Amino acid sequence: MKTNKRYAFLAVLAASVLVTLGDTRNIIGSLNYWLLWGGVLVFGIYGSGGRVKLSPEVSSITLGFTLMTLAFMISGVINSDIYTAYQGVKFIAIYILFLVIYSCSGLLELNDFYKIASISIVVSLVVFMLSKFFFTDLYIQLGDGRQGSEFAYPGVMWKVCAFFAPYIIAMLLTTRIKNALFAGLILMASVYILLADSSRTGFLWFAIVVCSFFLLRFLIFPIRTLLVAILCLIAGVCVLLSSSIDLTNHDSLLVLNRLFEGDPVRSAMIQDGISNVQKCFPFGCGFGSSFSVVDGENIVIHNVYLGMLGDVGVLGELALLFLMLMPFVFFLLSLVDGSDLNKNIFFKFAAVLGVLCYIFIMLFHPLSTEMSEWGYWILMVSWLSRIYKYDNAGVVNIMYDKQIGR
Repeated sequence: MKTNKRYAFLAVLAASVLVTLGDTRNIIGSLNYWLLWGGVLVFGIYGSGGRVKLSPEVSSITLGFTLMTLAFMISGVINSDIYTAYQGVKFIAIYILFLVIYSCSGLLELNDFYKIASISIVVSLVVFMLSKFFFTDLYIQLGDGRQGSEFAYPGVMWKVCAFFAPYIIAMLLTTRIKNALFAGLILMASVYILLADSSRTGFLWFAIVVCSFFLLRFLIFPIRTLLVAILCLIAGVCVLLSSSIDLTNHDSLLVLNRLFEGDPVRSAMIQDGISNVQKCFPFGCGFGSSFSVVDGENIVIHNVYLGMLGDVGVLGELALLFLMLMPFVFFLLSLVDGSDLNKNIFFKFAAVLGVLCYIFIMLFHPLSTEMSEWGYWILMVSWLSRIYKYDNAGVVNIMYDKQIGR
């Protein structure tokens, strides 16, 4: 079967839109949401030609998912919990989707990742605006002012900015100024989404992303970077001002207010999570057993690392850490093997930040076996794998351009 780049692109784009609107599963049901991912699978198989290169990287990911599934099965048997074993089976489906999206991503170019990131951000913004102003039954505003929709709840909507905005920044830093206007508008849209959601985690991560890109570019182009920083500051002020009028109906500084308030609930969850790990060591007490009582309700621990260790034990924790860290191992090995880090450096940096983002947000979010969560990991790992292998003489090497004075 021949590969078809158009279908490969559509498969990756569809996956990106599905995670962007991940709470759609609460509207149509979890089964129907998985069926939509089945559509991604079909497109992906056709686009990739049904072939997966059995590289050491794919083999390591295979091992990680095998251990993860085994951990859930063992915990399910020991705790006589069929539900936990069922959750382990879902990782098989997640793994299959990883193989397909990984293969499709390997057929794409750098500009394709930028296009997919841009479309995902635009879709998120359009859906949010339509929900807020036209289909108000789908609009959500929490008591503290945080906004979202039934398709992407407050606490979820911001992720489109966290994962895809770095690719927009990478394009801004590599394209000519006259071509940067559209990318700049997309970046402002992603910041607007972040402010509407007012996620503390999202705000912290976006600050890390911006500072990291600023430092990287400053090391390469000091003067130009300062000028760009001034322009970005002006644009940021404009976005903040626009978010305080009736059009958005929320305080643009809400995210900062929430950040400085602290989070005693999450602190209590950490303590409860540690207690559950001690009680359930070494095989865990079953999926969903790591919880805290908040306002009389059982709320699962908002820390994936503690949740995994308490729910399915040491083997599950090791499998999780293996899956999270192996992409970086292969990225570093590519540099040892002679890959030119300077070529496409901003896109490589965006790809690394995408995987790091997933590791970061798991510190503040609950354990999940849904594609609305794991889909981001699949996309970011697949894109990182493609980008650090990407080698095209037609792509600008910015360090070389600097040396010859272009």
